[in-house]
Amino acid sequence: MEVPKHIRYRRRFSYHPVPSFEKGLHANVLLRRTKLYSYRVGWEFFLVGAQAIQVLTEWNRRTGKSDRLYGELLSEFFLLRRRVWQALPDDPAAFESDDEYGRDLEYVWYSDPWADLDAHLHTLSRLWLDEERPIPLDHPMNLGIAKDDRAGTLARNYAIAAMRYLELAILAAASHSGDRSMQFAMKASHVIDRAVDLTFDVESEAIRKLARRGGKARQKVDPKQQAKVDVYAMWLEWQNNNKAMYETKAKFALAAVKKHEFVLESTQTVERWQRRWEDGKDIPGGD
Repeated sequence: MEVPKHIRYRRRFSYHPVPSFEKGLHANVLLRRTKLYSYRVGWEFFLVGAQAIQVLTEWNRRTGKSDRLYGELLSEFFLLRRRVWQALPDDPAAFESDDEYGRDLEYVWYSDPWADLDAHLHTLSRLWLDEERPIPLDHPMNLGIAKDDRAGTLARNYAIAAMRYLELAILAAASHSGDRSMQFAMKASHVIDRAVDLTFDVESEAIRKLARRGGKARQKVDPKQQAKVDVYAMWLEWQNNNKAMYETKAKFALAAVKKHEFVLESTQTVERWQRRWEDGKDIPGGD
């Protein structure tokens, strides 16, 4: 079955887990938007979303386009994707005669246009960034993008792909499709790693802090900080989805301390966290 070159997308941007640019590019806003969902969203979603925001903020700073809205970047993402499809040969048999780039182009052609949102970025990365095999200026996949702009283009689009994967993961979770939700969440984690690799270097402490909290391959976080992250997730669940779970802040604090009895010793600490979270302050991951 031939993969269509021109694809129309339906997207629920108003319910996206990552905030629009005009609302502020920081994790605090991202985290507060959980009230839009009637089901619990895993903490790992927020970590990926926060890293995506860091990537986009950094590239906006570098290019002087800090006023760009999220919708503009989405348009850029789908425009680039469409241009890649339009640059592909009409006959897939042409891939066999292209010894240099055929296999890379074939990867896009046979990818799932609905689920593999980063397939074109994967191919462009191989074509654009391989110093030992520079792509000719007249090659269709050059797309007229200057060499110095390629890393930034890929990083921004990887970040947008991560956001879209998060959206699909959340919608799958809402449809009680746990396997699909996990698949999309894993894809989001993978593509945001690519965006980070293309964007940040050793002096970027902010992104390293987020990355350290994100997975098994990253450095361990202080046990109390891990407990705080979990307590914050509990607090969001209580505030947004199940107000009858605890009658007072004190009872919530007691439950949190019992759950983390070897790490948290005082209910007063948890009550203090709650007061600050209500003010949008001291959000875990909101550095």
